[in-house]
Amino acid sequence: MKRSKAKRNRCLNLPYVREINERGLTLVEQFEGLQLKAYRDEVGVWTIGWGFTGWQHNDGTVYEGLVITRARAVQFLQYNMHQCEGRVDALVNVSLNDDQFSALVSFDFNRGALGKSTLLKELNNGEYSDAADQLLRWVYAGGVKYRGLVRRRESERNLFYGKTPYIVERLGAAKGAKEPRWKNNVTVETGI
Repeated sequence: MKRSKAKRNRCLNLPYVREINERGLTLVEQFEGLQLKAYRDEVGVWTIGWGFTGWQHNDGTVYEGLVITRARAVQFLQYNMHQCEGRVDALVNVSLNDDQFSALVSFDFNRGALGKSTLLKELNNGEYSDAADQLLRWVYAGGVKYRGLVRRRESERNLFYGKTPYIVERLGAAKGAKEPRWKNNVTVETGI
């Protein structure tokens, strides 16, 4: 999803903040997958579009039977990215290149835990490598380790380091990791 910051901010009536780059947005879109019909994620939260769980997480905006258009999914994703971009911008007090910033936006969008993390503490202490390694610890949902989260965290780490290619397409059997149960009964338009 390409976007113009000026157009997006005008449409959403939002102030400018630093934005996720195309590589980061591609990572988010591929790992979230586009779902136009609401489904329950790995931990039972109603979700739609590219990982949208509500204007405030799990607030009832997304519910069983909800169906949206692709255009609405794009609006939801823009809203979510803007929220995460602002959070990363506010929490990180060291210099980041575009790939590092985008990797953190993807992580924050998926986990919502940047502010409470050792990752942030390491990063703000200037320990970039240690911070990148912390990404690899966040591979559990509801106490279960998922291969998709292992791939996503490795991809975010690769992006943080500016690697090309950066998206991990396949992963050997991650010890004790599962695939999410919801992928078995929901059509995914895009996704890994």
